[in-house]
Amino acid sequence: MNLTLLSRDSTSLTASADFIQERLPSLASDEDLPKNEICDLLSHAHQLLAFAKSDAHQNLGLAVICHVAESVPNDPMCQALLEDCISASRNFHYLDMLHQRDANWENRAASPLLDFQREFYRAGSGTLLTREQRKLFELFKRVRRLVVSAPTSFGKTKLLQEIILEKPYKRIALVMPTIALISENVSRLRSDSRFNDYLIVNSTTFPLDADRLILVLTPEKLDLLLQEQLDLSFDFFSIDEIYKIQDDDERKPVFANVLYNLSRTSADFYLIGPYFKKFSQAFLEKSRATFAHFGIEVVQKEILDLHAISSGDEFELNGTTIVKAKGDETTLKRVINVLKDQQLVYQNTRRGTESLAKKIASWSTQTLQTDLINYVKETVAEDWSLVQCLERGVAFHHGAMPRYIQSHIVDSFNNREIQTLVCTTTLTEGVNTTAKNVVLYSNKKGSDVALTAFDYKNLKGRAGRFLQHFVGKVIAFHPVVEGERDLISYYYYDSDDIESSEVISIDEEDLTAQSKQKRERVLEILKKENLPVYIVKANKYIPVEKQIPFVNRLRRDAALLQTLAFHGNLPDKSHLDLILDLCHEYIFSKRDFENRNFQIGNLKRLVKYYVYQRPSLKALILTQNGKSIDTRVRNAFSLISHFFEFALPKYLTCFENLFNFVAQENRASVINLGYVTTTLQYGFTEPHQIALKDAGVPDGIIEKIGEKLNDCRTSEEIRLRLRINPKILELLSSFEQKMLRKLI
Repeated sequence: MNLTLLSRDSTSLTASADFIQERLPSLASDEDLPKNEICDLLSHAHQLLAFAKSDAHQNLGLAVICHVAESVPNDPMCQALLEDCISASRNFHYLDMLHQRDANWENRAASPLLDFQREFYRAGSGTLLTREQRKLFELFKRVRRLVVSAPTSFGKTKLLQEIILEKPYKRIALVMPTIALISENVSRLRSDSRFNDYLIVNSTTFPLDADRLILVLTPEKLDLLLQEQLDLSFDFFSIDEIYKIQDDDERKPVFANVLYNLSRTSADFYLIGPYFKKFSQAFLEKSRATFAHFGIEVVQKEILDLHAISSGDEFELNGTTIVKAKGDETTLKRVINVLKDQQLVYQNTRRGTESLAKKIASWSTQTLQTDLINYVKETVAEDWSLVQCLERGVAFHHGAMPRYIQSHIVDSFNNREIQTLVCTTTLTEGVNTTAKNVVLYSNKKGSDVALTAFDYKNLKGRAGRFLQHFVGKVIAFHPVVEGERDLISYYYYDSDDIESSEVISIDEEDLTAQSKQKRERVLEILKKENLPVYIVKANKYIPVEKQIPFVNRLRRDAALLQTLAFHGNLPDKSHLDLILDLCHEYIFSKRDFENRNFQIGNLKRLVKYYVYQRPSLKALILTQNGKSIDTRVRNAFSLISHFFEFALPKYLTCFENLFNFVAQENRASVINLGYVTTTLQYGFTEPHQIALKDAGVPDGIIEKIGEKLNDCRTSEEIRLRLRINPKILELLSSFEQKMLRKLI
């Protein structure tokens, strides 16, 4: 087909789309297509890329580019047409990838027109953008407050860096949902010389007078910081995986509250996430923000639906014929044996990821010895199954694992030391890996919740990484229909179902009519109960209906006030027992109250051991219930990540606030639980220890070098001390030094 004959006529575009859809399966398969058929596909792709407006047509054109580029045709005509298509797509990174892959492309003479077009898509910093990225960048510069839905491979985080450099802003907050995502972004920013003028901090301790600051924190950490430092302000903020303001889990209120507090300032913002069609109209209007949806997939996906294949039937994968077995495990083994690149294997539960990883490791003949393996043996347990998995080039990853282990597993995977990584959704929430393949082994999320169409699309989006792969491969063991969310609502503005403790923290003008009535009822009850609003607001994630009965219990029982009172920072064991019993009775959430692994008797035992004995992780693991070492390790991690670092500090702070309020009413002694909550949350109590732990530094490293840093109060002071006196690092192993440099 002659490209000069192409037109933007709708009939012609539809004909090209139909042509590609009919022949794309043959192109995507491993069969060799004749040169003339490849040329025809490229010609029709150029038609769509040059003239079509819809995302669907553009994605068809990109699919042809990616699948042809995947095979790198050694034919001048095909190469010329492929180059024309890439030019029409305005994604010149594809050419860079071809040059890196194939010497024939590297030696091709550069086209002056291509060079001219390429320069048009550079940002002011010199970064090369795709056509869609440039559209988004120009849109942000016009509106300055933007909510964006775009695919996982779009490069939204790359645009975030360009946005920061373009203004440039002075005080920036980047909110990331996971530790793995924080580690990835902090590492990227610190390694980019363009951000040398910024102090980049992933801790709540930092110099308040820093001239140019980028804080990279979880919503929980930033929420605490905003509550403690009322004068802290930013001129720009970004929240990644913004759809979490709607997810029905315990983190939703924190995401919602952080967004509320930040968006009501004058700061510019960039809220990003994948695969949703609309965003809360009330939020957009109140915050004067713009919503933009992009649907262009720069890394194409190839789907192998194993559920549609009957047991005993054959299917092709990477040029190999495989027979589907009766059992999924056997089929998985056959699939993994023929996959040529790395793979993420999705499993729904923490226990499930560990069991499946052990099974996959048993199929591997690889043998590895790495610093990470030795460190896990030293700090966790020699017989933990992660050790045996890592030795076979396999790992598992879930949310309860210590952040330094999570981070180094991702690093080892991206360094290609690990071939197969079995994970829950924690690794699919924005973290970039080198995985070309994603195996969807489960169709659930958690123990019994079915994956939604959005979950499936998000998981699928992790197959293939832009600038490394043209095509990602998805192998699905279960039938799941993919799709985008229709709307991300913001329940502060859109819902009548707001918790009683939250509804009084939101300005009345921002509430729906029914929520206003609820707010009035709550305020009326608080007035009747003689309980000040500021006390309840201080416990904003504990429902009012839990706080009032506890206050009344204390008011009725003067003897209890005297019994609970203690002097100093550390209650004795009998006091702590009683405090935890009362928290359990009055303040615990339903989920924590009914937790079978950590019933109150067991939880009290473990809290007292942790607070009074300050055990190592290894010692804490030995105290856990469970027959296997894997169960004991998993329980210890869950205890720390959920109860010690998250839930108990919240409950104990509420207890202290309410107890002291009633004590002051009765002119009785007040108490201070700050030492206990800090010990639980961080494992340490000194400022330098907290700064290190906040940044994700393992306890063992803190114990080795802490004495040399005991007069430092912030992570920046620690960083400077280590530069001035690098001999401190000699107290650590080479692997620990590498870990510390990455985190601090």
